[in-house]
Amino acid sequence: AVEKWCLAALLLAAFLVRGVGVGRIPANLGGDEGTQLTAGLDLVAEPLGNPFATGWYSVPTMSFAVYGAAMRLIGATVAGGRVLSVLIGTLTVLTTFHLGRAVAGIRAGWIAAVVVAFSSYHIHYSRLASNQVADPLIGTLALWLLWEALAWGQDVTRLAPDHGRRFWQLGEGTGTAEALWGIAGMVAGLGWYAYFGARWVTVLVVLIAVWRSLADRTLLPRHWRGMALFAAGWLVVTLPLFGWYATHPSALTERFSAVGVFASGWMER
Repeated sequence: AVEKWCLAALLLAAFLVRGVGVGRIPANLGGDEGTQLTAGLDLVAEPLGNPFATGWYSVPTMSFAVYGAAMRLIGATVAGGRVLSVLIGTLTVLTTFHLGRAVAGIRAGWIAAVVVAFSSYHIHYSRLASNQVADPLIGTLALWLLWEALAWGQDVTRLAPDHGRRFWQLGEGTGTAEALWGIAGMVAGLGWYAYFGARWVTVLVVLIAVWRSLADRTLLPRHWRGMALFAAGWLVVTLPLFGWYATHPSALTERFSAVGVFASGWMER
């Protein structure tokens, strides 16, 4: 009970340092932030735009649409445009706590959560109406779900130091692990609708699964159903976007070609 109250206090503090005065700090609203908010309002106006397409700088329009929806609900003001980032930033403190706890124990979870809660860098982006702030939320949530799924139903003294006090209390059967795999796949798939950095979450999950499979030869026979559900969950979420890419293939690589050190010609110059 004490731990829950302490975590609630930390989340409240994280929310306050991100949300107090968000309508006037930072004072300027323009550039990327203003463009994304304008695109969001346009998407949710009648007639409703396509949330499964790409728009400004080939960024998926879904990330703009959620900011537009928030402004329709709260108000088309500076604070109304930024409040979603405040909430996302605060939730990232929670997912960071659970990821750190699952991987390295309760002490690591608290240290990681406090660092994120009061990191000036993370606070800054949590006060901007820009979709990049969702990348760490998607990453920590997907990796936490993955780690819990890997640790389920086995000797987890190395994988989950606090296994006896797990967040998930859904039962001891393999069905829980498989469900966590599937949810992790859907979360990783959502990353494809956010900023481009969140797409690396899919790669990270796959690399971790490969690493654990090499370290534990029994992992694949035990978790193949979960891995299949991960792929299925990822596909269900991403297929609408890849339907757009099928008819607009250049949108998939345009941003990479513009900023990559090789494709952009930077290395040659």
